[in-house]
Amino acid sequence: MNLLCTITINFKSGLQQYSQQLQNQLKEVLISSLRISMANS
Repeated sequence: MNLLCTITINFKSGLQQYSQQLQNQLKEVLISSLRISMANS
């Protein structure tokens, strides 16, 4: 039972880190696409 709790906690923190990385990548993509559209107009 203790092992299961540890796995769950590790899984949650791993998910948080992963979603944080995804958000950062999304921001970079948005910023770069904004720059491209501004350069084109």
